[in-house]
Formats: sequence, C-alpha cells, structure tokens
Amino acid sequence: MNPMKSILIPLLILATIGPGCLPKQMGSKESHQSFAPHSLAAEDYDQAVNQLLAENPPDGKNAEVHRRLSLLYSSALNPRQDYQKAATELELFRELTPEGPARFESEVWRGVVKDVLGTREKLLEVQQGLDRERLELQQTNKKNQREIDRLHQQSKELSGEITQLKATITELETERSKLTETINQLKYLDLNLEKKRKSFQ
Repeated sequence: MNPMKSILIPLLILATIGPGCLPKQMGSKESHQSFAPHSLAAEDYDQAVNQLLAENPPDGKNAEVHRRLSLLYSSALNPRQDYQKAATELELFRELTPEGPARFESEVWRGVVKDVLGTREKLLEVQQGLDRERLELQQTNKKNQREIDRLHQQSKELSGEITQLKATITELETERSKLTETINQLKYLDLNLEKKRKSFQ
C-alpha cells in the first residue's frame, strides 16, 4: 500500500467518527451519562478518569468502567488524550464482554485506535527523519560557511598580496626608468670622452 494512504486512511476514519460521535459507539444509552466525553470540560477529564479507576473492582473486571475509560482516553477534548491507554481499555472491555454488538463495535473502534497509533508512529518516524536531515543540512551549511569564510579570508589575503606586488612592480618600473636614464647619460658621456680623446691625438 502507498505509505501516504496507510497514514491517511486511519485519520480519515477518525475524522469521520469525530469526538462528538464517539460516545454513541458501542451502542449503550449509558454512553450519554455522566462520563460521556462530550459532557465534560477539558479540566474535568483527570477527575473523571480517577473516579472511574476508583470504581473499578480490585480484579479490574468491570467492563463498563473499561468502556468509559476508553472513551475518556480517546476523546479529542481530553488534554491528556492517550490512544495507547484507550486501546488497552478497549481490549479489556472486549475480553469482559460476551459476543454481541457491543463487543463487535469495541473491536472495530480498537482497530481504528490501533491504526491511529500506527499512523502516529509513522509520522514520528517521518518527523525524526526530517529532523535528522535538517540537522545534517545545518551541519553541512555550517561547514560550507566555514569554507566560504576561509576562502573569503584567503581572497582578502591574496588581494593584499596582489596590491603589494603591484606597488613593488611600480617601484621596479621606476627604478628601471632611472637606470635606463643613467645608462643613457653614461653612453652620452662615453661618446663625448671618445670625441675629446680623438681630438688630442
């Protein structure tokens, strides 16, 4: 299956069901009573969970408690939404519930929850991969920037050396011109001396 489809399908299912429809699942009128997620404010979820946990017998075999806990844990309105706990509670509910519509619906919802968990894991892996690539890119950029800075500094140094060489060349050209002028003067003097020497013979 296309990886994007495997991620999108559970999300579409969850969006279709929605938090408002969730209490109506597992077909019981009790879903609309005091612990139905839509009846709670965000700050009341912890208290509702703790109260249900207190109502659960020591052997933990109260199916209704597990059903309600699964609804609370999976509600999008719960600030501490926990699909892993919801899946666990749905599994406990399924184990304690005889064959019938309620058990079947709990299995369907557990499948959706597990798909969402799988999707979140895949998204986490993708995010971690992106984070690694981003870190590697940042490190590469820093390395490249250091190389650019080094080359820029080298360019400045070479530019300074070139300027110095140009100045040296200018000085040498000046010296050469002076030497040429001196040589020409010496040649002129030599010619004059030669003429005078001949005139005395």
